[in-house]
Amino acid sequence: MTKHSRTTLCTIALGTIALIALVPGCTSTRLTNMWSDPVFAGPPFGKVLVIAMRNNAARRRIWEDAFALDLGTHGVAVTPSYRIFPDNPPDTTQIADAVLKNGFDGILVSHRLPGETETDYIPGYVTKTAQTVYDSTAQRFFTHYERVEHPGYVDSERVARTSTDVW
Repeated sequence: MTKHSRTTLCTIALGTIALIALVPGCTSTRLTNMWSDPVFAGPPFGKVLVIAMRNNAARRRIWEDAFALDLGTHGVAVTPSYRIFPDNPPDTTQIADAVLKNGFDGILVSHRLPGETETDYIPGYVTKTAQTVYDSTAQRFFTHYERVEHPGYVDSERVARTSTDVW
């Protein structure tokens, strides 16, 4: 894989992270299950078709435009699929036809994977808090310590997964 190809793939990965980070309620993002062909020696992509497999037209355009904008800053000519297929994301046959007709040398496909909810039990703990009181009969302040129990609780978070494939 050439240095420019690696840079392009890193850009795609970072674009994915940026897009996921923009989703409200997300607190962290990480890339998992990454793979690249170690023997790839071809030229870097010059003309890429970006496809976001979303049924919601607005979300599809947002994802595709974000990828196009980011890749465009690295000199890649990008066409969001909604410009060619305005109604719905294309199927495999439509993609193959578009590649032949428009001369794309790369395709980026983003689609959602099934999400899940991760649940963790956060155990409780005990602290001691100082309480200072004035004793009017002894005309002194006294400090004593009270135990404060903080109960355990269950914490759940929704994990959203997205796959971005480059062909």
